[in-house]
Amino acid sequence: MPTKHDPLLGVANARVARADYIRGLGDEGGNHHTALRVLTLFAVASTAFGMVLTIFCRAYHHVPLFSLAFTAWISLAGWALTQSLRDRERWKRWLGTFVSAPAVVAAMVGLHIYYRELVYFEYYSSAKVYTNVPASQPAALFADAGMLGFSADSRLDASRSVGYRSARLGATLCVAPIVDGSSAASGGAGAEVSLYAAGIGCCDFRASFRCDDAADALASSALLHPPPDALAGRLMSWAMEDPLETEGFKRAVELQAAVYGTAHAEKVRFLRWSRDPRRLRDGYLDRALEWLWSSIAIFELAAFAAALLVALGPR
Repeated sequence: MPTKHDPLLGVANARVARADYIRGLGDEGGNHHTALRVLTLFAVASTAFGMVLTIFCRAYHHVPLFSLAFTAWISLAGWALTQSLRDRERWKRWLGTFVSAPAVVAAMVGLHIYYRELVYFEYYSSAKVYTNVPASQPAALFADAGMLGFSADSRLDASRSVGYRSARLGATLCVAPIVDGSSAASGGAGAEVSLYAAGIGCCDFRASFRCDDAADALASSALLHPPPDALAGRLMSWAMEDPLETEGFKRAVELQAAVYGTAHAEKVRFLRWSRDPRRLRDGYLDRALEWLWSSIAIFELAAFAAALLVALGPR
């Protein structure tokens, strides 16, 4: 038979629980130590997060195995700390977690920032720069190039651009040939086109190309799209390559050839047309720093909230 809830009994139970909680705080030093516990947990988490994130942003490109090993060492140190403090005060039992978890999160954030932005900045900073390049030159001659400065008679032919709508990507892939006086695409008898300016969602379907500095009459340089294995090596090239995007740009080139009768090389290279390719390169670093500071701010807020919950919450 169901019993009627006694409100006085509920109040009494709440007061007993509160008394037990206050007694527990007293056993650990009292409420005046709460701020110290919060600051200790917060400092431990921030230090672990900052060290690992710094390693990934500054050293992963040069010593990736060391960066991963350092993260593993920090995580194991946190686990060992947890085991050694299992019988101590309740907030101290969390110290190891406040080492291991931030280290793992920092590694994930660092990898995201690196493969999204920093890998491109590092590549273009070390790749070769070629100047006075005729557009009719085969792209294979510039396999080690990151930036190209074109000859005076080379230009981006926006009048022969196309936009290929990829249903699988849900985006319009844009290409426009880079030509000079001897290129077949410019109407003369000459070499096949092997260099195409490319972008996503910055063109119409025909003869309208607005990607990067296409509208700048003074633009005559470019940032070459690097092959995935040049960015991350064979083991990690899968992390840099989007098969759908790669196939989409190939189809865009085929569409451009079919529409305008352009002769294109068997292997073509895509590029970002620019007045100042170094500005495009530095943009990768600027965006990486934006990701970095945003990640730090979000983590600091989360770490402080977690430290406060651990220091005050019952265990």
